[in-house]
Amino acid sequence: MLLGSVSRACLHRAPCPVAVVPATGERPRHDRVIAAVDGSGPSRRALRAAAIEAELRGASLRVVHAVHWEPLGVEWITPTKEQLVAWGERLVAAELAATGVRAITEVVHGHPKEVLIQAAQEADLLVLGHRGRNPLAGLLLGSTSEHCARHAPCPVIVVRPPQD
Repeated sequence: MLLGSVSRACLHRAPCPVAVVPATGERPRHDRVIAAVDGSGPSRRALRAAAIEAELRGASLRVVHAVHWEPLGVEWITPTKEQLVAWGERLVAAELAATGVRAITEVVHGHPKEVLIQAAQEADLLVLGHRGRNPLAGLLLGSTSEHCARHAPCPVIVVRPPQD
């Protein structure tokens, strides 16, 4: 899917949540909403929005957290996959406790872009936060929210941080 310059600008600058609906035709219903959680303020807002969407749809809510280690080459010790997953499970539990949201949780080892697109295969909606990186960093490093908006087979809601 291609995002035009206006769609891309909305994803990165709109003062409200932005929904991107793929033009893929009818899909089977899965009765599942996915919330991407990474422990940040924007992902906490996305978790709350996903909980509301799941309730409105009568769907289950699944919280997905991807754990991934990017080695820099200067580490003395690198965490194991098991350690990363354990840290991720603690992070997700803390986010659910902080928001009061009840959900099925899934902590997956892998890059967030890949993990979220895979999770979206059997979802009716994917909800994630936008970190609001500066434009240059987003251009150089890529944006998980933009990647999901481009490649997810289901509608995606990107929850933006409040504007100052």
